[in-house]
Amino acid sequence: MWPVIVTPYNLPPSMCMKEEYLFLTLMIPGRKNPKGKIDVFLQPLINELKMLWDTGVTTYDVSKSQNFQMKAALMWTINDFPAYGMLLGWSTAGRLACPYCMEQTIAKRLENGQKTTFFGCHRQFLAMDHPFRRNKMNFTKNEQEHAPPPKILSGDQVWERVSKIPKVPESELKRSADYGEKHHWSKQNIFWDLPYWKTNLIRHNLDVMHIEKNVFDNVFNTVMDIKEKTKDNVKARKDMSIICRRPELELFDLGNGKFKKPKALCTLSAAQRRAVCEWILQLKLPAVCEALYCYGYASKKSLFTWVLHSKMRGLKISKATRNEESRRLHFHGEIASYCI
Repeated sequence: MWPVIVTPYNLPPSMCMKEEYLFLTLMIPGRKNPKGKIDVFLQPLINELKMLWDTGVTTYDVSKSQNFQMKAALMWTINDFPAYGMLLGWSTAGRLACPYCMEQTIAKRLENGQKTTFFGCHRQFLAMDHPFRRNKMNFTKNEQEHAPPPKILSGDQVWERVSKIPKVPESELKRSADYGEKHHWSKQNIFWDLPYWKTNLIRHNLDVMHIEKNVFDNVFNTVMDIKEKTKDNVKARKDMSIICRRPELELFDLGNGKFKKPKALCTLSAAQRRAVCEWILQLKLPAVCEALYCYGYASKKSLFTWVLHSKMRGLKISKATRNEESRRLHFHGEIASYCI
């Protein structure tokens, strides 16, 4: 199920995200995400939001002991990056993934990793006289950055583009011929039905939780040098030799399709990885995590740390198994953790 929750923002920050002010307005069924067709499920909510803006609803004011006509507007959405693409109508995959840079992006596809890289794109957001813009050694080799940052489109400019694109029920998500080359618009999202939507300064927001989790996973797996999960792999080193000037990190060809990968400064040694794991063993969960643990939503690190392959594993075990494993807890110089 995919819940859609609405919260009033005319409350203090300490109140607007409390459970009693989170209103469950929709439950979208299905094991898979609805993708662009999420607009079909959002139609009842949009109809109510239009009514709240046009006519409002009679509401009781307890401070004045009288009724008044309350009106409301939708400020923005908060979601993760895949849902951003579903709600905005701009696909967040591939070279044109950034919904702000759009066709102005300077992202490129890696030759070996076959993934989109935004390496070097950040330099165009620096001041025009910043020394990093002229640096040919520590960023993209032999290249300077002279381009200004991409211009952010206003609501009217975005509407001018999406107004020519059909909605989901009309188009059935058929993409135009120039899709992927000049734009990533797949539909005209349903939020444009709100008369004030194009005047909103920020229409969609990314939630911090998913970003923090993904960044942590990638950084932790890389510095711990976890096989098949580290981003510092053979393909990355090959692409690095093409894009960057890092001779000390380039692969040594041993023949027969084998390569020797020099150790990066960011990668921890076996002793350092062991120290990190021993530190994790000593961690104590805060009160909120203890509550989640009691309800079965999280496992207790101090009880379920298992020594195996220097990996942090997201496993969950029963109470009986947990007690048995905790009695046999020991170190082999390598570690994994029964935690989520």
